[in-house]
Amino acid sequence: MSAKTLPWRAAVLGAALAGAALLVTCGSPQGRQTTGDILRTGGQIAAGATGDQRFSQLGESWARSIRTADDFLPTEEHYIGRAVGASALAGDRYPLLEDPQVSAYVNKVGLAVAFSSERVRQTFKGYHFAVLRSDELNAFSAPGGFIFITTGMLKETRSEEELAGILAHEISHVTLKHGLAAIPQANMVQAGQLMTELYAQHGTDSKKDKRKFKRQLARLSKTFGESADKVVFTLLTGGYGANLEFAADELGTRLATAAGFAPDGIRSFLSHMPQVGGAGGWKSTHPAPAARLARLASLPGDTPPAACLEPRRARHAAVLARLP
Repeated sequence: MSAKTLPWRAAVLGAALAGAALLVTCGSPQGRQTTGDILRTGGQIAAGATGDQRFSQLGESWARSIRTADDFLPTEEHYIGRAVGASALAGDRYPLLEDPQVSAYVNKVGLAVAFSSERVRQTFKGYHFAVLRSDELNAFSAPGGFIFITTGMLKETRSEEELAGILAHEISHVTLKHGLAAIPQANMVQAGQLMTELYAQHGTDSKKDKRKFKRQLARLSKTFGESADKVVFTLLTGGYGANLEFAADELGTRLATAAGFAPDGIRSFLSHMPQVGGAGGWKSTHPAPAARLARLASLPGDTPPAACLEPRRARHAAVLARLP
């Protein structure tokens, strides 16, 4: 594992020990614990993510067709998401922020949302949150529960409630399988066919069959790699489209509210999100804030008591003071 991933690993482990304890004093449910595998970087994209033994031993469930996002197994979603995240991190655009305290804080807020509502779809290895050192105003999620937010986006949040709203929006994309839906159907069908062939060949003893199995596994890795590339393009360049973003806004508001955060977190952020300067990120991949705010205006929810908000303000201010 590259040294670059260590702060994130430490932060996630710390967040797992703390769970969602941020909100316990306000009477919100305490989150379940999770550690799980951490996304590997340093060029370990599709071939490495899909070519290990665990991926070749999933069993009879491979012998099926894959035609929609719902047909992927949780394990397959995890490997696709790991490849997507690694691909996004592989270049210079999004280096990881090497600050365990900031990473731990974002993980705690994210996990508080992820484990406080039955409406959140739980993933194979749980949810993991990372902070990227970039001035770009962006947050995005990969299938399987890998969620990223830039320092630029974090700096623009004015409260823990707004941060929770943003992370809840990204958790909603994972819950609703929007990333998987970005994979072309042709890739899904090909992946299903290759998995069926692999299952038929797995466990054979002849050298010829073993060579065939390796070739098929390489083809499957290539197919999943192409799928990951398509998801990365959608996340960072193309966008999901207005209807899917509206759906993530609505569900995200409900998830954040269920976790004990104010219902106006995402609305508050959208109301002051900068409209000039910079490029990419939410400005180019999401609908205009005014359109999103209009959709969210009628969602109900109660504002947490001041006894909850005051410590949140202090935590949030302390984290923002650490940002480069």
